[in-house]
Amino acid sequence: MAQLTMIGDFQLSDHLIGHSLDKSGALSSEKHFGLLGNNILEMFDVLIDFKTYCLYLRPNAYFDRPFEVPNFCFSFIDRSETYDAWFVTGLYEGIGADNCGLQVDDRPVVNIGFGQRKSLFREAKVIKFTIDKNNEKVEFVIKLKPIV
Repeated sequence: MAQLTMIGDFQLSDHLIGHSLDKSGALSSEKHFGLLGNNILEMFDVLIDFKTYCLYLRPNAYFDRPFEVPNFCFSFIDRSETYDAWFVTGLYEGIGADNCGLQVDDRPVVNIGFGQRKSLFREAKVIKFTIDKNNEKVEFVIKLKPIV
């Protein structure tokens, strides 16, 4: 959680941030620190000037809205339709998943559809799933709690 983030002249407080540890590929570049996600961009009216390579931001009605912090302790991408699993893409340090053996690129098998995902994490107190590690099924039970 970043206490303060500056984007141009705009100051954002208490926002969840992530950074890439990739050693290759687009996110391994030292030319940038990270990516602006939709939770940040939706706070602004955005104008992109492709001729001058400029990005113009103007705060909109969502700018002062409190940042919604998820209550789960890892980030993931849902690939249920193609791989029948989710892929763990990151772990939030010190709040559970990083201490239980879950790792980036693990594929939790969670038997819910994409549309149910947000409500699951908003309402659940515990999430249970299975991961195949080296041809051995490993059961995970993670107690969900707010990051802040």
